[in-house]
Amino acid sequence: MLTSALSLFSLLVSLSSPLDALTAHVSAVHGVDPALLACIVEAESGGDANALGAAGEVGLLQIMPETGALLAEHAGLGEYDLWNPAHNLWLGAYGLSRWPEWWTTYVGCKE
Repeated sequence: MLTSALSLFSLLVSLSSPLDALTAHVSAVHGVDPALLACIVEAESGGDANALGAAGEVGLLQIMPETGALLAEHAGLGEYDLWNPAHNLWLGAYGLSRWPEWWTTYVGCKE
């Protein structure tokens, strides 16, 4: 038990920021490549949790409010805040991990 706690501590210390730690955690929870999630964050918001896109995209992953609502409903979340970095990353990673299912179920695309 102590060994795994020390390993986790070592991992967290090696990360350069709280955003890196949050990205690593959310990626592990949803089985998404942390490098992919970090790349999307950088491309979409430059790491600015307060970013607001011209079309109304919100936060780190620039999630549209309508998309956030669909993801939250699909995930069974009652309350969420796209401006909260943890919620934004969690919903974005949740969506990425279910991308094929998402498109066939909600958008209506068929294989």
